[in-house]
Amino acid sequence: MPTNNISKKSKSSRRSKKSKKNLIIMSKEDIGMLTKYGYHLANSFEDRIKSLKKALKHTSHLTVLKRVNAIRTLHKPHPIYYNKLDKDMKWLQKYYKENK
Repeated sequence: MPTNNISKKSKSSRRSKKSKKNLIIMSKEDIGMLTKYGYHLANSFEDRIKSLKKALKHTSHLTVLKRVNAIRTLHKPHPIYYNKLDKDMKWLQKYYKENK
């Protein structure tokens, strides 16, 4: 009978634990990484693509992809910005597959 009490406690303690959320951590150097290549959400899709191509010439594809993904995640509550960033992410993925 004591084993039942122990198992009940362990089940309840598992339920009460809260999962930790993933945090996006940006260093001071990374905050303006894409803006120095002219990337702004106010720009048209074609201008944003030109900026991303400039960034890809100077940094790795993975770095640019991670940065756009981080910005997209931060703008998730704002559908207009999120959709623009999602479109840019899909373009980056397609561009990478074509130019491996």
